[in-house]
This record gives sequence, structure tokens and C-alpha cells, in this order.
Amino acid sequence: MKIYVRLPSDQRTIAVEVRTCDTIQNIKSIIQAREGIPSDPYTLIYDGKLIEDNGILASLNISNESTLHLVFNPKDVIQIYVGVGTEEIVKLEVKLLFTICDVKAIIGGMIGVPVNDWDLVYAGNNLTGCKTLASYGIKEGTVLTMFPAMIHIFVKTWSGKTITFYVQHHYTIRNVKDRIFQKLRIRCDFQNILFAGKMLEDNRDLASYGVQMHSTLSMVFSPSQTIIPMRIDYIENPIQRFTTICNLKAMIEKKTRFPVKEIFFHEEALQYHRSLADYGINSDSIVRVVIYKSKGQPCNGICMAFGNINWTY
Repeated sequence: MKIYVRLPSDQRTIAVEVRTCDTIQNIKSIIQAREGIPSDPYTLIYDGKLIEDNGILASLNISNESTLHLVFNPKDVIQIYVGVGTEEIVKLEVKLLFTICDVKAIIGGMIGVPVNDWDLVYAGNNLTGCKTLASYGIKEGTVLTMFPAMIHIFVKTWSGKTITFYVQHHYTIRNVKDRIFQKLRIRCDFQNILFAGKMLEDNRDLASYGVQMHSTLSMVFSPSQTIIPMRIDYIENPIQRFTTICNLKAMIEKKTRFPVKEIFFHEEALQYHRSLADYGINSDSIVRVVIYKSKGQPCNGICMAFGNINWTY
């Protein structure tokens, strides 16, 4: 008699000549001979049920022109690769039901270093210890990366001041900008982050740029910002120590006729409700002012108001 077998790989249906006394294993052998598909990694299904290899067609009520479906079994053991730090790559044979903790234990045994508190990262996500590899969609040949949980890096500001941050390798550049904002109150859209001569993209993580323990990043102002150093006594002379930053902003806008985005002193963005005295700003102190200026708009008004100043753009 003739039966049909539906192949999922290329959506074909093949016809197979069989006898009612043939077993499912006999049919698999015919398929292997004709299609080159090994018999082990798949199961045949009939009438919605899995069929055992030793089942006989007659006893399974498989009759002439019945259709069986070939379904590949999920592979139990797979090979994956784990980049440890920035140098060593280890190859593991693991089961899909292994947890992340299991994988960390295997890696720790291979490299001789406890890694339970390290981060295991896949596709930019930090993998949780109690979840399985299968739950993260990890397949044969997947590459994971593993790093110490926290590293400290340095960020050098535009004036040369260096600040230390504790971060994780999967932090994005935007995360780093947020940390800088928390520390210095410099808005994220004012910041550009550089490393190894490259401008870093907000949506990429530190690991993708090879940032390691003790790496130094540079923070510069976005080229779209116009930044001007101004001495306090050029803005108003005399000026009261308890003048608020909000009032100082209004003074600058009145003198220059340019709207002010932000005022900085010693790399810190000044909060409008606080006073000059709160920041230790004196009449001879120099603040840096970020102004709104349309492209091509001259700064002549500022030059007239503040004299011979070195402009920083």
C-alpha cells in the first residue's frame, strides 16, 4: 500500500510504498534512504499522536493513503560558546534545561575561578540564575558573554576632571549618560561619549565597545550646543552673593538676547532655585553658559556684552 509523509523542512509530501506489517522504524529507514534524513532526530505523528518506532502499521490502524507528519525532536544537548572577560572563549556542551546557575558552575570549574556573582549576558540581556537556557531561546552555537558583575570606569569631562563610576558591562551608553546626569546634572542630550577615538551610540552597551575595568571614556558637549564661558562680573557688577541661578539666567538673557539652556560651574549644572553663594561662586568666577542659537546666527551681541572672551563651541 501507499502512505504519505509530510516533511516540514521544505513543505513537501512524499509517497512511500509500505506493507501493513512494516514498523515505523522500517518507514524511517525508507525515508533516510530516499531523503537522507537520519531517523533519530525526528518523530512521526499520525492522527495527532506520537508513534513509537516499534509500532506496526496494521496495529496503528494506518491504512492506504494515510498521511503521517514528520516532526523534528528538540535537541537535548547543544554546544554553546561563552566569552569570559575579553580574551578567553570556552566551548560547553549543555542541556537546554540547564539553568543559568548550572552554566556558571560549569564555567567556573573550567577556568578555575568562582563566577557565581558574574553577569552572563545574551543579546544585551543579563540572564537570571533560576531560568533555563531554553527559556531564553538559546540554541546550538549561541555565543554568550560573561563579565564580573561590577566594574569601575573613568569618565573624563571636557575640562579634564575625571569621575569614577561603577557600572556593568551590559549598561548601554544611555545608561552611562544617565549616571553622568545624576552626578553632574548635565542633560543627556548635551553629552557625547567617546572611547578609543569613537563616538559611542546610545543604544549599544559597554561590552560591545570593549570597555573593561579601568577604561577611560571622555564626555564632551554635543557639537550642536553653543557653550560660552562668562565671568560673573561681566554679567552684573556688582552682583549679590545670594542672587539665585534663576535670576542669573535672566541677567544673561537680558544682556545677550539669547535664551539660556543651562549654566555650569566646575562641570556641575546649576539648579535654578539655588544661589551663587551655595556654589561658592564669586564675582571673578567663570561659569559656562549653554545658549539657544540657531545655525549661522552670529554671537556679536554676546561679544559686545562680555568683551574679549575665548568662545567654546
